[in-house]
Amino acid sequence: MIDLNGKTILIAEDEEFNYKFLERVLIKLGAEVIRAHNGKEAVELVGSNNKFWILLLDLKMPVMTGYEAVHHIRSAGYRLPVLAVTAYAFSEDREKAIAAGCDDYISKPFEIQDLIELLKKYL
Repeated sequence: MIDLNGKTILIAEDEEFNYKFLERVLIKLGAEVIRAHNGKEAVELVGSNNKFWILLLDLKMPVMTGYEAVHHIRSAGYRLPVLAVTAYAFSEDREKAIAAGCDDYISKPFEIQDLIELLKKYL
């Protein structure tokens, strides 16, 4: 397993079910979780709060996409790890997310253990 005590994770996810799933998993692992409902909110939260350990970013959201959000976050100089969490599953989608500024990528649906292994890379 993984111990996320003391880690604050920002989840940018507009779908309630997807957010609740991630929230439940991460809280059980000890993390504090904060939610952004769209990309614009994610950019604002990152800009106003430097306590985030990592950002789990859905790429398809209203108001501002995850691609746009990560571009704004990187342009402003924020270096926190950004993991794309998306239903886009093709290899070119992964490449597009990395090119936009994401550090890593996991496609939905995924196994909890796969998410845990991905998070371990950033501890």
